[in-house]
Amino acid sequence: MADVENRPFGASWTAQASRFDGQGHAFPSTDAAGQVDDVAVPDACGSTSVQIVRTIGRGLYRGWRGWSPQHNFDLVDGEQSIQGTLHRWIEAAKKLIYIENQYLLATDTLVHLERAAARGVDVVVVAPLRPDPNLLLYPKKLLAETCSALDALSSKENFGLFGLLRPSDNEPIYVHAKVLLVDDELLSIGSANLWPPSYDRDSELALCAWDPGLSRATRERLWAEHLGDSAHADLDSWRRLARERTVGSRAVAIDPGSYYRFASDVVAPWSGIEPRD
Repeated sequence: MADVENRPFGASWTAQASRFDGQGHAFPSTDAAGQVDDVAVPDACGSTSVQIVRTIGRGLYRGWRGWSPQHNFDLVDGEQSIQGTLHRWIEAAKKLIYIENQYLLATDTLVHLERAAARGVDVVVVAPLRPDPNLLLYPKKLLAETCSALDALSSKENFGLFGLLRPSDNEPIYVHAKVLLVDDELLSIGSANLWPPSYDRDSELALCAWDPGLSRATRERLWAEHLGDSAHADLDSWRRLARERTVGSRAVAIDPGSYYRFASDVVAPWSGIEPRD
């Protein structure tokens, strides 16, 4: 391991990742993994520009790796390009921000969304109708800060928080997606939740596309699935259909003021489970 910084990238990554074998990480031993060969860059397959952004925890890997020799950085410091990209996109929004995510807990993201709503951008967020009760184990101070930031965002007229119900039996649909769409131009799909661990601790990956055709088609397909018709194109449609419970619509309005404030009888299923080192 002493010379890991000087090895080819594949060998370096294999050697370092395999240190976690047997500690709950899904990576085999070095012997089972073998050598990772260099991968040739394929020819362009289409016209869509896509960038990969990541979260890599600090201290997880070592070695100088970047997008180009001019932009190398030491991975010992990790990488937080998912957080930076999402915030820059929110800052750039002019008309519409559409989000589907399991969590809406990152206070800095909520502040960026509040600023967007304050300058006239419609902000539509789809989250689980009932938040994960294991969030009772989330640090109380951080959860209180989240509630405060969510209250500030919900004070803006052009913000809406929604959940989804199955029309067949009115059972909640648990939203586990991680989608961000901006102005029918920018699209991000990946693994990161909107909460601090996905920004600086957990290993996460997202694909960011600059393609108005793809972005709009993705939003229209999702809105047709949730609202029953791809013609719906604004926050008012979500509010009206959530209120009227129109046939084919799954949308249900969520009260942001009570969303992360759990009743006294709610119990976290993971309570008492010791985390692994």
